[in-house]
Amino acid sequence: MKAAVLTAPYEITVEKRGMPQIQGPQDVLFKILQTGICGSDMLAFRGGHKTVQYPRVLGHECVGEVVAVGYEAEKKFLPGDLVTVQPQLICGTCYPCRHGRINVCTHKKFMGINEDGFFTEYYKCNQFNIVKLPQGVTHDMGMLVEPFAVGANAAERAGAEQGKNIVIVGAGTIGNCTAQIAVARGANVLITDIKDGRLQYAQDCGIKNCCNTNRVSLAQAIDGAFGSAGADVLIDCCGIPEMLQNMVCCAQNASRIVLVGTYGRDILMNMTHLQRGEIDIISVMQYVRRHYLQVFDLMQRGKLHLEGFIGARFPLSGLQQAFDYLHEPNTDVMKVAIMVQ
Repeated sequence: MKAAVLTAPYEITVEKRGMPQIQGPQDVLFKILQTGICGSDMLAFRGGHKTVQYPRVLGHECVGEVVAVGYEAEKKFLPGDLVTVQPQLICGTCYPCRHGRINVCTHKKFMGINEDGFFTEYYKCNQFNIVKLPQGVTHDMGMLVEPFAVGANAAERAGAEQGKNIVIVGAGTIGNCTAQIAVARGANVLITDIKDGRLQYAQDCGIKNCCNTNRVSLAQAIDGAFGSAGADVLIDCCGIPEMLQNMVCCAQNASRIVLVGTYGRDILMNMTHLQRGEIDIISVMQYVRRHYLQVFDLMQRGKLHLEGFIGARFPLSGLQQAFDYLHEPNTDVMKVAIMVQ
C-alpha cells in the first residue's frame, strides 16, 4: 500500500509499505477514503510540533470503509461499513480515564502525532477508536466530524445555550466549528478575525455578528454586538498570546474565558482582574465520544453549514502540493481534503 510520509520539515515522500493485517480479536482494518489536513499537521510540516518525530505519517481526520474485522469486533462492525476514527490512544486506568475524561489521559498518544496516522491507503486500529457513520452522513461529513467535535466540546464547556452572549476570537476552522455549534445550541454569537474571507464565510454559515478587529477593537466589537449586556463567555480559538491578554481585559466580572487555541509560550495575564472579578478560565482539549455523536446529530438535522467548508482537494500522491498550498500566505480555506481512494 502507499503512505505519504513526512520525512523532515517541508518534505513529504510517498512510500510503499506492507499491508496491515488483522491480529487481535478487536482489530478493525479499513481502507481510507479521504483525510483532512489539520492545523497541527501544518505545524508538524513546518517543523514546529514538539511531539512529532520524523519520519511520521500525519493525519487524524478521516473517513474510511471497513475491510476486515477481528472476531470480537464483528459484533459491531462489518466489511463495507463507513467509519471514522476517534484518534486518541489512552491507558484507561489513570485519573482522567477513570472519570470519563479520556481526552486528557495522562498517558495519551494520538494517531498522526505520536503514532502514524491516516495519510495512507489502509489503517488498522482497535474497535474502541472506530465510530460508524450514521445513516445520511456523507464521506465529507465523516471526515469533518473530528474538528467539529472540538467545537462541540468548546461550546459545551463554554456553557453555550439559549440567550447566552458568546464571543469567539478566531474564525479559522476550529473557530468556525465552535461558532456554528454555539449557534445551534441557541447562543448569540460574535466571531472576530483579521481576515475578511474567514468572516465572510462565517456569515455564509449563518453567524450574524462578524467583526474584523483590525478595524475596531475587541471591546468595541463586543459593545456593538451585545450592548450593555456584554459577553457571558469569550472563547479563544486563535492561540495568540496578545489577543488572550486583550480578552482578559475585555472580560466583565462573573464571565468566563475558554481556551481552545494552543500557545507556543507562557503568557502573563492580569490575575488581579481575573480574581477580583471571579472570571472563570476554562481549558478545552479535543473531545470525547459524546461530542462525535452530538456533531452527527447536528449534521443529520441540517444544523451545520458545510457547503464550501472543504476548499480544495488533492490526491494522496499530491500531499506535498497540498501542504505547500496551505503554506502559501494568501491561502484561506477552512479545510483541505486528501482523496486517498
